[in-house]
Amino acid sequence: MVLTPIMQARMVLRISMGEALDRIFYLKRKHGWRGIGSEEIYLDGGELEEYMEWVEMLHALSAYREGEEFEYYREETLDLDGECLSKLTPKRIEILDTISSMNFQSINELAAKIGRDIKNVYEDLKVLEEMGFVKLERRGRRVHPIPLLKEITIILG
Repeated sequence: MVLTPIMQARMVLRISMGEALDRIFYLKRKHGWRGIGSEEIYLDGGELEEYMEWVEMLHALSAYREGEEFEYYREETLDLDGECLSKLTPKRIEILDTISSMNFQSINELAAKIGRDIKNVYEDLKVLEEMGFVKLERRGRRVHPIPLLKEITIILG
């Protein structure tokens, strides 16, 4: 019998305000929640996890209303097959690292920073977008790379 190593990725993903609002309204409809602490809520295990998620998103929105940047992250653990893991090449990891530490207004600007061809950087960004690690947002004639991944841990074992 051949044992295949289990590969997982624990990821911390940035959630947009629109996605958070959609999730808040979904949970509010599903459970009938009105506000934090407005009433006693008796929760089982699954509901408690959803309630904590709901509260964290409401706190992020509250901070945004007070002038802070909207910041909300969700942690996920995904099983990785060899094909998915092979897509995380050193050059793509470099792109993830670079865009997580600096704000780039275009792919041209990013390519110049890392010293790579624009076409190759764009192709790598498209793969990373398919994996859910970045979002490519068109602003006029430019494509702006936005990191969605705050942290990734690959677990082999």
